[in-house]
Amino acid sequence: HKGLPSHEFYILNGLLLTISTRWPLIIDPEQQATSWIRKYEESVIMIDVNDKNLLEQVCLCIENGNVLILYNVIESIDSNLDNLVQKRIYKKDGKEYVNIGEKVVLYNQAFKLYLTSKQEVMDFSSRLQSHVTVINFIPVTAGLYDHLLRIVVAKERNDLKQKREAAMKQYCEATNLLDENRAKVLHILLQAEGNILETDSAINNLIMCQQNISDHLMKIEKVKGHQENILEIEVAYGPIAQHATVLYQTIRKLGNLNHMYKYSLSWFSNLYNYSIENSNKSKLIQKRLRYLSDHLTFNSFLQVSRSIYSKDRRAFSFMLCIDLMIFKEKLKKVDFEILL
Repeated sequence: HKGLPSHEFYILNGLLLTISTRWPLIIDPEQQATSWIRKYEESVIMIDVNDKNLLEQVCLCIENGNVLILYNVIESIDSNLDNLVQKRIYKKDGKEYVNIGEKVVLYNQAFKLYLTSKQEVMDFSSRLQSHVTVINFIPVTAGLYDHLLRIVVAKERNDLKQKREAAMKQYCEATNLLDENRAKVLHILLQAEGNILETDSAINNLIMCQQNISDHLMKIEKVKGHQENILEIEVAYGPIAQHATVLYQTIRKLGNLNHMYKYSLSWFSNLYNYSIENSNKSKLIQKRLRYLSDHLTFNSFLQVSRSIYSKDRRAFSFMLCIDLMIFKEKLKKVDFEILL
């Protein structure tokens, strides 16, 4: 999935992006979809919808067959792009064309269009929504957890990535060879004439295939064992990823106090990486996670407190304290809601 979290929510969104017959309009406040598209596609061009040379640049992208990302969509886009958005492509003299405003543009089949918006509240015009596929990439809790878990595992155990890739490669190779031998068995049985037990070559081939199948099945089970061991090591870092998820979700709530308080996942990931690199080390994983948790909590509180108005710092402290107490099961959410 080239950078997308492995949660079902993101995988389904990725599938929608690749199979949708309409151009996608992506709600992408954290730029996760944009980053994924830039890795997934080739020849990606990014243009702001407010660019004064928008139409000229779009025409060039269509003719050259580029992958175009139009970002910062708020409510609607230039009406001159309606034919493109609605895929009104027509043929003339064996070639395909699209009208951009008053200009006729030669349409390249390799061309792709993605529309993206950073705003979380969907306020797009009905005219735009009716001709695109709206895809919501606002991070979900499970996706955040997966993203933050991958960061800490990559930093703490960078050897696991190579082991995971090697195990996956061995698994795919063994599975393909298993299928080939099973197909060979079927071919031998279908091609046999008369009593197959009287055909020595067929019997020898079947015995060989059966031995190969047994070997490949054993190899697959062995690889699965390696994958389970890798997963166990990764899950051991789960508590810090959960803790970081709670911190980031609390920080995002500050937007309810003041619309200027916007903190991106990229910003928090950098903060997270800093704590991983600069917190105290320990060979005991429980100790290491405690050091990292304390460092990240203090660092997050310090950086956010410096960036908000002094009158909101007490509210932020209270929000952070309550969310962490609920996360650590020192306070029941129901009891807190009664208090409110």
